[in-house]
Amino acid sequence: MKTCSNIKTSSTIHGFHHTSFTVSNIEEAERFFVELFSMKRIGGGLYDFDYVRRQVGYPDAKLKIAVLAFGDPPDRGRGVLELVEYLQPRGTAADTATNRPGNAHICFLVEDLDAEYQRLSAAGVRFKSTPNEVTFGVNKGAKAVYLNGPDNIALELLQPLSAAPNAENKPRITRMETDKEKNLSALSASSAVNNE
Repeated sequence: MKTCSNIKTSSTIHGFHHTSFTVSNIEEAERFFVELFSMKRIGGGLYDFDYVRRQVGYPDAKLKIAVLAFGDPPDRGRGVLELVEYLQPRGTAADTATNRPGNAHICFLVEDLDAEYQRLSAAGVRFKSTPNEVTFGVNKGAKAVYLNGPDNIALELLQPLSAAPNAENKPRITRMETDKEKNLSALSASSAVNNE
């Protein structure tokens, strides 16, 4: 791979589409996120297609996929989680320790971390610690905790400072506007100015 200084920057990569984890049992993993995190299934099924085999690099690949999102109705703008079970070729469990290069985690926003910690603990979820106050960095003042999901996937819950229960004069968590919504808002504002 070339060094970054030799590569022209992209003018077309502009955001994330989804996060994906490989799991050993799609039904159990989906149940975890639907029942405990209130996500909803928005797609998926059996993926036994040539384009998938080319994309994943396994000539005999056959996958079961569940695509989940938050909201009612589900809102892709709030993040999409893709769960993948390889029926072929079957893989072996990985060491998901967060200190191992190449491993990842996904962080979920919450409004009351202490309440979620209690609720999920009562449901049998395994946490790495009790909730912690973030004392440094861009999330200073927030509260966070790591936990294990299906197949020991590393997950994080984060309560931003602005979401603290009873926080006065602080904005609540809201979903990020999509580029389309921003453009529509700008057009509406521009139209309103032109019509005055």
